[in-house]
Amino acid sequence: MESWQQTQVMERIQRHSQLAVAANGLVHEIQKERGLSAGYVGGSGRQLNEELVLQRILVDETIDSYKYLIQHLTRNNYDLPIASQVRRIVTQIDDFTVIRDRVDRLDIDLAELLEKYTARNTALLSLVSTIAANSDSTDISNQTSAYFFLSLSKEQAGIERAVLSHAFARGTLDAKLRQKFHALLSEQSAYLKLFNEYAGEPERTIAANILDSTSLTRFREIENIALERAQNFGVSAKDWFEVATERINLLKRAENELSTRLNETVNRHQQNAFNKLVLVTVVSLFSILFTLVLSLIIVRAINNQLKELFRAVSKVDRDSDLSARAQELSDDELGRLAGSFNQMLAHLADAEGKVRMLSQALEQSPVSVIITDLEGHIEYVNQTFQTVSGYSAEEVLGQNTSMLKSGKTHPRIYQSLWQDLCEGKSWEGEFQNRRKDQSILWESVHISPVSDEKGTVHHYLAVKNDITEAKRQSEKITYQANFDALTGLPNRFLSLDRLSQLLSSAQRRSKKVAVLFLDLDDFKKINDTLGHESGDCVLIQTAERLKTVIRSEDTVGRLGGDEFLLLLRDIDNEGHVQSVVEQVQAVLEQPFVQNGRELVISSSIGIAMYPQDGETAAALLRNADAAMYASKRAGRSTFHYFTESMNRTVTRQLVLEEQLHGALERDEFFVCFQPLVCVETQHIMGAEALLRWNNPALGMVSPEEFITVAEHSETIVHLGLFVLDKALEVAACWRRDHHPDFQIAVNVSPRQFRNRQFPDEVKKALERHQLPGSALELEITEGVLMNRNMHLDGILEDLQGMDIGISMDDFGTGYSSLSYLRSYPFSCLKIDRSFISDISVDPADRELVAAAISMGHGLGLKIVAEGVETDEQLKYLRQQGCDIGQGYLFGKPVIAEEFEKALLIDAVDSPFLPGLKVPPRPLTDVTA
Repeated sequence: MESWQQTQVMERIQRHSQLAVAANGLVHEIQKERGLSAGYVGGSGRQLNEELVLQRILVDETIDSYKYLIQHLTRNNYDLPIASQVRRIVTQIDDFTVIRDRVDRLDIDLAELLEKYTARNTALLSLVSTIAANSDSTDISNQTSAYFFLSLSKEQAGIERAVLSHAFARGTLDAKLRQKFHALLSEQSAYLKLFNEYAGEPERTIAANILDSTSLTRFREIENIALERAQNFGVSAKDWFEVATERINLLKRAENELSTRLNETVNRHQQNAFNKLVLVTVVSLFSILFTLVLSLIIVRAINNQLKELFRAVSKVDRDSDLSARAQELSDDELGRLAGSFNQMLAHLADAEGKVRMLSQALEQSPVSVIITDLEGHIEYVNQTFQTVSGYSAEEVLGQNTSMLKSGKTHPRIYQSLWQDLCEGKSWEGEFQNRRKDQSILWESVHISPVSDEKGTVHHYLAVKNDITEAKRQSEKITYQANFDALTGLPNRFLSLDRLSQLLSSAQRRSKKVAVLFLDLDDFKKINDTLGHESGDCVLIQTAERLKTVIRSEDTVGRLGGDEFLLLLRDIDNEGHVQSVVEQVQAVLEQPFVQNGRELVISSSIGIAMYPQDGETAAALLRNADAAMYASKRAGRSTFHYFTESMNRTVTRQLVLEEQLHGALERDEFFVCFQPLVCVETQHIMGAEALLRWNNPALGMVSPEEFITVAEHSETIVHLGLFVLDKALEVAACWRRDHHPDFQIAVNVSPRQFRNRQFPDEVKKALERHQLPGSALELEITEGVLMNRNMHLDGILEDLQGMDIGISMDDFGTGYSSLSYLRSYPFSCLKIDRSFISDISVDPADRELVAAAISMGHGLGLKIVAEGVETDEQLKYLRQQGCDIGQGYLFGKPVIAEEFEKALLIDAVDSPFLPGLKVPPRPLTDVTA
């Protein structure tokens, strides 16, 4: 019976494997349609339309094949949990008409498109996960789990293909899509790591040989282009789709190889189970035949030497001595009977040995065997039961089986068990029993009534298999697929699933739900300065603190990186939400202690409410994300509710990105100059070059707006070179005509410092305008140093070697500026305007400015004060020995022609050129 049951289990696993492979094949085709649809929408219907039509036909054919397979397997009555999940999947994939119609009408954005397609693939992949978690064999479970995680990696690769197809078709990759792109790369890597954990060495070797293909070179090149640029990719959506599909096809090949090996493993287990069943059947038939032959021998021996036989029988009966023999006195029937009796005794002795051997086999069986009476009192247990349970036979014989109960098995299971047994039926299921040491034991149990030839039940036989390890493996796989490995919080998949459930419940009960999107401020600084291990510790502590401020029915999840999600159910008013936000900010403001240092971390929070801010999980998450970015822009360490104005802000940013593209070629940018004045003599010593943008559609655009947008792409690099060239061009003229020691200051973007050739570009610009390095001063912010790259030290050394001045801009706004002043070759320090504005009224600011000037001079640096607007400020700076002033008191940024007029006035009898001393006058601001 046990062997027959094992063959049934193997057949069930084989059916499940067929379902998993077929589901994965359908996922592969839906992934292609999702990628083509994303490119089609991104290109506004002008790209990938023919490929999309063909792929839709292929997807429909694959769905029909999958449904046919499901109908075939349904006739075989496979287990109900899998069948129920399959029916739900069929409902989800049954109709693509609505989403396809919206794609054709270009009436859908990328986020919703990904959500619709990915929801179907998630349902299909969850079937693979369920199959992996419900396998009765550890090696089959591991192979199925490896197959599942490789499929998840391929699913993330498919989303990546869709995101970049959309970006390449549209010609731009905005900040949110870039963040999504980075998250997809991280998730692919995480799932491949889980694949390697569960896959055996042969499977890992097969996958490595396939995925190490040299044909992926072009794929990596395009990926790097997307990582480095936000536009001007030079790659069409069709080219990218073909290259990305080639890579996904390699993943598919690896999946096919894994599915082949999985089928081989399942077939091998099934064949072994069948062979065992055949062997047991043959042995049983042989035993029956042997008994019949022995009975015939006994019957024939009755007529041989009856008296001697009686004597021998008496001796056997009295002494149980099977070595006794009847004398064969004659050759007649009685003699032959005596001989037969002697042979019978010999056979009985041999049979006794075989019975002893069978008893030993039962004792050595790998499964537990228990025989009880009709009341459940134990009459026999084998050795395996004693080993597994920890009880000896003496301790359990005569005891009721209830002594093994743990209290964790639901009473309905016991009710079902006794109902079947009382009806004369066999029962099978799972128990959570308790060992002698009180540890929990999971067992798969089959209990059958034992009846006599009249059909009267007199005992129960229980065969139990220890499945504790298989349960642990299943729980581990389920946990890893739904929870974050670092913090133990629900991951993105589980968080969105819970949010969907909350929305369904809230809709039925007319309740509100709040979604809080939380991002830690400046978390990257912790990883960069203290290392990723300290960063991980902070994330773990953050997760623990967040769990203390929510109710048991609420959820805290980690979306990835330093982003967390709080889901609050049954919200009656916004006061409750604000209370939770204040508690979150309070617990996060408490210092995080790492390596003896106290770190204070703030957070930016965005809030979206159901139903007013969205009715789907994706919409609420997207709007909460937008509100979080509003908090970032507002200065961080704050929170915002989602509003329609945020949509307008995003729209404004998109318009800026669109207009910024090609603006330099359209000659929309120009450079203004703000004077740098000697505090002591009040004469112009130089100027800072400042970029301005006059767009025909938008008018004058503030640098605070367009510089931030340009920083997210290679545009900032081209703008930086443009400013450098224009600044050096006018500086060369002014040094020749007015001021031979005139120095021009130019701001440098952190992106320019990523290019090791930057010093060569500066050198060429100086040579082009025949200027020495001392005529140029480059201003860098602390962000350049915080985002330190491998070329930074070499670039600064090269610039210093050309006698170019290096100035630290916005000094005082960063927490580690002092260490940078000692570590890098600065020649100038610019005190931020936020400290200068209140030095005439705030004693604390006066002390800070005085200390900065003294410290800078002590390090041999010249000091520039930004934002000087009043005579009182100038007087104080002169008293403290500040070298240079910059601000509206001396002049606003103006174009080169206006600035040259100021130079003519200032040069008269100045320390630099002979002539009449004339105090500088404010310059005209032409930049509106």
